[in-house]
Amino acid sequence: MKDFVTIQKAIKSLEKLGLHLEVHKDGQALLLGKVRFQAQPNPANFAAASKNEGLLLTKSSKALRQSLQKKGINYFDLSGNIFLNSEEHQILIEQAKRKPLSKVAKTQTSLSPTNLISPNGLAFVDMLFRLKNVELEKFQSTLQFCKHYGLYQPKVSQIMKKMGAKNLLDFKLKLKTLPFEWWLFAFEFPATKRKMTHFFGAAQSYYSLDDSKNALSTKELLSNLDTLFLNDVTAGPIEVAKQLGEIIDEDFSLWVSPAILNKIKKEFKLVPGSKEGRRKWLLAAPPFPLSKEELITHELKAKATAKTNKMRVIWDLSFGDSRLREVRTNILRRFIDEV
Repeated sequence: MKDFVTIQKAIKSLEKLGLHLEVHKDGQALLLGKVRFQAQPNPANFAAASKNEGLLLTKSSKALRQSLQKKGINYFDLSGNIFLNSEEHQILIEQAKRKPLSKVAKTQTSLSPTNLISPNGLAFVDMLFRLKNVELEKFQSTLQFCKHYGLYQPKVSQIMKKMGAKNLLDFKLKLKTLPFEWWLFAFEFPATKRKMTHFFGAAQSYYSLDDSKNALSTKELLSNLDTLFLNDVTAGPIEVAKQLGEIIDEDFSLWVSPAILNKIKKEFKLVPGSKEGRRKWLLAAPPFPLSKEELITHELKAKATAKTNKMRVIWDLSFGDSRLREVRTNILRRFIDEV
């Protein structure tokens, strides 16, 4: 196991605090006492069959760990965060991290939050971060890029001018170097809500009276909805966070164009409210179709489970609970660092 050396370092740091753990390597798994920890590609989909199973996490967020604790699922990550859940006891160890004392770097830009954090701005940034540099280099001009993906070119030119960007690649680099503190401040800037509908302000709760629909997984539901309604329905911010493995949540969140909201209610026999033992549907219908609200990515071959504008997801999570507000930082960092 290539991460075993890192695991040993985490164990040694815990031993310095007086905690002795008996750890053994078992192929690609880790044995901690009687509990066998194994890596999973998507922690959100993991369901332990016994108390002797657990998740081995390369890295984790506080929100994901809290979700696993709520489910009673054992976990161990390479930073030394541990949760053991037995019939008699629960043991929780959280590794404290010191914040660096260095000052936040200042960004030389005249950019205001509403320049980027707007429907057209986020649609452009979403596409810019989705594409690799070699793909961007194929476009001879920003105008060609905007025409190809149906983006609003005047807005893009305005932002690039304020950032002092020479071309698409230069602009992407400048966006990647913006401090995270600026992004988080911009996402919460009150004026951004004037032109955008945030999910948690519009979502209504429903549950289905159809047992056959309740038996479907969220992946199957999204596939059915995409077949029936295409780009008039897409995954909400909670659903995207689940797909990315950031949280475990039983709710099913969807953005729905207002014209087809009643059709979805009828098709899935949805009634307002919530009921124990039934999946909770959180449906948010903005004033305009999802495409006009820029809730759908402009990527030409977007799949049903990946067509939500990810930058809008991050903005929406800014208005959720503390768990979701932490998740937005992880998703933004992953989205920026992937490209």
